[in-house]
Amino acid sequence: MKFDLNEVLAFERVASLGSFTLAADFLNQPKGTISRKLKSLEVRLGIRLIDRTTRSLRLTEAGDRYYLHCQKMYQSILDAEYSKLDSTQELSISICTNTFIANFIEITNRYIKQNPNIDIQFNDYLSNDAIPVNTDIIVSSSVLGEEWESITFEQSNYVFCCSAAYYECKNSPVNLQTLNRYPLLLGIGEETWLRKEGLIFSSSNIIRCNIDFRLKCCIASMGVALLPKSSIKQQLENKEIIELSVNFKLLKCVTYLSYRRKEKASDTVKSLLRLLST
Repeated sequence: MKFDLNEVLAFERVASLGSFTLAADFLNQPKGTISRKLKSLEVRLGIRLIDRTTRSLRLTEAGDRYYLHCQKMYQSILDAEYSKLDSTQELSISICTNTFIANFIEITNRYIKQNPNIDIQFNDYLSNDAIPVNTDIIVSSSVLGEEWESITFEQSNYVFCCSAAYYECKNSPVNLQTLNRYPLLLGIGEETWLRKEGLIFSSSNIIRCNIDFRLKCCIASMGVALLPKSSIKQQLENKEIIELSVNFKLLKCVTYLSYRRKEKASDTVKSLLRLLST
């Protein structure tokens, strides 16, 4: 599923300005285009972001949460634009879909603040056969070929989770023996691993999606999700979701950072590696 930054920007402007007309004027686009982009974003995410009538609009609960992230992204883009120097250098980072990247995003934000003259381009891709050309750094859940130097950047244990409301409304306990009864939110890699371990789930019950979308669905009581524990500490502490005791040893979620062998690495790559090592 292709990520479209223009859709996200359209939503952020509508939410910030409180009007499709004002957002269209700000982005210098027809009002109908803004409306179509927002609809496309909602379809891609699988959630309704804005309730709108002929006279007013308001963010849904899911829209409020999504808006906070979009607002931060928009501000980061503005900050990066204003702080650019004439001698801008480029750094291309490709992130494999369904990769756990919470800490990596935090590191790159620090890197951007320390290096305002470096313009980071983020790309996403689905498999190692589809890595974008001219990529400097790859963030993925697997080690790449000989051309690349791969290091373990972060890792976390996986856990099964669901919302407290979802758990309480079920007539039977949500555990390893009953998981097959409920919608199960997994990534492709996790589904393959679970089947190898002998856990057979009905394909009709499995919803395949990335980690961020799994968390949103889990909070919205749409099923049971398999998630990296270190990425959901806040949600567990706030009791938005609960960890399920399944009496089964789950795999670790490992994130690898890969870059071309040192003799071929650019200065921008080396400077990011130095930050990672501190």
